Amino acid sequence: MIEVKNLSIGYDDNIIFKNINFQIPTGSICAITGENGIGKTTLLKTMLNLLKVKAGEIYFDQKNIADLSFQERGKLIAYVPQAKRPTMKLTVKQMVLLGRNPELKMFHQPKKEDEDRVLKVLEQLQLLEIQDCFVDCLSGGQLQMVLLARALMCDPKYLILDEPESNLDLYHQRLIVETIVYLSKQKNITCVFNTHFLQHAYEIADYVLLLKRDRECIFGHVNHVLNDMTIRDNFRVITKTQEIQYTDKKYQGLFVLDKYEM
Repeated sequence: MIEVKNLSIGYDDNIIFKNINFQIPTGSICAITGENGIGKTTLLKTMLNLLKVKAGEIYFDQKNIADLSFQERGKLIAYVPQAKRPTMKLTVKQMVLLGRNPELKMFHQPKKEDEDRVLKVLEQLQLLEIQDCFVDCLSGGQLQMVLLARALMCDPKYLILDEPESNLDLYHQRLIVETIVYLSKQKNITCVFNTHFLQHAYEIADYVLLLKRDRECIFGHVNHVLNDMTIRDNFRVITKTQEIQYTDKKYQGLFVLDKYEM
């Protein structure tokens, strides 16, 4: 599991959240949400030891993240950042191959099992047709999918995603959401993702961490954390939830009705 104890996060001398506590069981999906600029990405980077912990502790499988080497973190946890235009002149296939393991070098001769793994992941994310395209020519949405494919190459136990649906059209948003569910429920990968899409949190998250406007946090099951009152107070909109039946499944729909002036 992931366990966060009395965590404080921030930059330099600016602490933006204190005493963050939560536990995410193995194989669960957790959505982290809050308004723009609240500190969601700062929290993720601190959990990954990319930013220094101000106070508190972070454990993956009862191991303090601060005690793990770069190679140990890379084999245990995969990180999908927000898509940025790459500077390397690589094809999609070459970019994804770099995620095979933390020791794989750019010009290292790949083994057949590495190449087979690349093709399997590209097929899963419907990227086979662009495998020979250069990544610097991709759309933002395509690049986001390629970064997810690269992360999956190391067979991680934990997958951390920073706004994975950003820059994606509705079809590819759906593909990302379904992939996260598949990885969690079929592969037992613990998935944590930042999101502004509350509907996705409602639909797939087992747990939600809400970073509130008053610099407090709420963690718990999705229906407990994301209700009409907490959404109104933290996102400044009035919402209504409604259960929708489609085929043999029921979905929790979230409708934004109006702005809320505080």
